[in-house]
Amino acid sequence: MDKLLKIKSSSKAIAYEILPRRKIKRYIVSTPFTRNILNKPEIIGFDYIRNMRAGVLETLKLFRQFEKYGDKNISVLHFLRGGLNFGLFNMLNSAYGFNRMSASFITSQRYKKHADWFIKDDQYRKFSIPEDATIFIGDVLATGTTLDNGLEILRKQCLSENKNIRRVVMFTIGCRRAEEILEKYHAIFQKNFDYEETFIIYFEGRFVVPLSKNDFTICLPGTDLVKKNALLTCEFAKSQSEKVTYPLERCVVYDVGARAYDCMTHLDDVIDYWRKLSHTGMTLKEIYEERWYPDKKIPNSTAALKNLCKLRLEFLRGLKNGSRP
Repeated sequence: MDKLLKIKSSSKAIAYEILPRRKIKRYIVSTPFTRNILNKPEIIGFDYIRNMRAGVLETLKLFRQFEKYGDKNISVLHFLRGGLNFGLFNMLNSAYGFNRMSASFITSQRYKKHADWFIKDDQYRKFSIPEDATIFIGDVLATGTTLDNGLEILRKQCLSENKNIRRVVMFTIGCRRAEEILEKYHAIFQKNFDYEETFIIYFEGRFVVPLSKNDFTICLPGTDLVKKNALLTCEFAKSQSEKVTYPLERCVVYDVGARAYDCMTHLDDVIDYWRKLSHTGMTLKEIYEERWYPDKKIPNSTAALKNLCKLRLEFLRGLKNGSRP
């Protein structure tokens, strides 16, 4: 069973290594900025982007070993549009003063057919890859379809240009599937290139993706990232007691593309969840224990859940109509 070992910290970030060690280097980092956005879906637009990037920046400051790779060897690979939120190109400059990095871009739109996920839009590709590349990636990952497809495109591109991939460093809000894909390409890249190492850095936890609609009363299988039974930092786990709504959200992040660049659609998604939750007929205790862990202070009352949903919906609708959180 995986466990966390605290390895380094600053005033604004704490890093844990995931043990036991494997072929790829696995970490989870907690920051006040990422705890904020993963508990509060009402943080939207540039406020969301700013918090996300602040978490990335504090993490880069902790992992000073990345600075030795040098800016001219780095290409930041963006999966559009969610990958833009991490701001790795900018944050590498802020953390290390890097000025000569490269950036690459791939569009990625997934769709579901029967039980499987596929990519239907990856036609736009713009690559700028150094001769001996360290690839930085930031993305939210649930099924991993985008990452799997993107790394294969990258592999073929580097082979066609006779470029070497030295290492991959990935920042993610995601699940175990991220590790599985990175381990797969770690082995492939070692066969194709003079490849050394792979890093994955999760924010706040390695979350769980429901596979069936029956896993939770309300969920989107293959899409949601949920907290219960996830491998979480103690800081993020403790933060769930700060407000009863935190553990109840359908997903830790929802649709990150919409959350940053189409805020009204994102808020509609969150409002729809709380509206449906108010009509489940469940007690607050029942839904709380479905989404989190037992707490004697949570009332076993349908009225308590309805009242919580009413207050939440009033707040979210007010936010959609122009109120600031």
